[in-house]
Amino acid sequence: MRPAAVATFLLLAVFVGVYGDGVLRGLFLDPRVYHREWLVLRVKDWFMPMLPLLAFAVLGTPCLLRSGTRKLILYYLAIAVVSGALMRAGEGVDQNALFDAEIALLIGLGIFLSHAPAPHDGVDDGRRVGPSPVLVAALLPVLFVAVPERLIEARTAFKYGQQIAAEVSEDVHFLATPSGPVACENLALCYWAGKGFEMDLFLTGQKVASGRVNERDLIELIGAHHFAVIQIDRQSGTTSRLPQRVNQKIRESYVRGRTSVRGGVFWVPRTSNSAARNNETPRNFSIAERERRGPSTAHPDSATRSPHRTSRDNYLIRPCRPRRDCETESS
Repeated sequence: MRPAAVATFLLLAVFVGVYGDGVLRGLFLDPRVYHREWLVLRVKDWFMPMLPLLAFAVLGTPCLLRSGTRKLILYYLAIAVVSGALMRAGEGVDQNALFDAEIALLIGLGIFLSHAPAPHDGVDDGRRVGPSPVLVAALLPVLFVAVPERLIEARTAFKYGQQIAAEVSEDVHFLATPSGPVACENLALCYWAGKGFEMDLFLTGQKVASGRVNERDLIELIGAHHFAVIQIDRQSGTTSRLPQRVNQKIRESYVRGRTSVRGGVFWVPRTSNSAARNNETPRNFSIAERERRGPSTAHPDSATRSPHRTSRDNYLIRPCRPRRDCETESS
């Protein structure tokens, strides 16, 4: 056990030395807003479809308790369900918080099916047979319904992949054109455009809500046109990830420079010329217009991409210490 622990520690130290501690800080130190009522509502959405597998888990518990190795699966399942349910109460958390619980269920189900027909484990009484036909039959819908459905979805996604790539390439070029920093709600767009990491809209909103970042500093940053482009996913041009007053400041200080199906709204700084065009219908840049503007130096497949960087904190905005400073200034 000790060599494994030492090896794990060394690998972690190498990882931190190469990539920095941003990932670890993001996992354990980034603030997140939790809602107690979501603990029941969101977990219920997961438990209802998983009831058949959970029923098998209950039936298979005696089988898993027969050896220390099998008990490990039960411990894994219990910890994964409890931790996943608690994480689902946080903002910005989806079903992936319960992936470990689903993995543990499937591992336990496989062990249960292979051992359930043996009433006396370890004793050859001549009655040992294969997995129970009833249990196998109960899983056939998963094999013949769910699996083909997922294969069809994968084929459809591949079929429209080129169309999606063409649409996104226009968004990427629009972000790559200005020389200043850009902020993206969809961080992949900024990455493909060759832009460095500036601000995570979700985490910034969480820091404002928890008092780690001063909302007034963020509003002043936007009012000063620090960002050459601000990309928002929704066609409305607003995002629920940022406070209402920040969204309002974006609309006051920026105008729509581009609107696309995939990329949403791309806000550009308001100037005397852009203010006159503010009421015009936004349009996408055509291929011909893009060629006249010159070739892009930041295509998704280009080698000029800058690596996606993480941040210890939002370095553009002064963090609040203590928290009451933020509460006083933003009130």
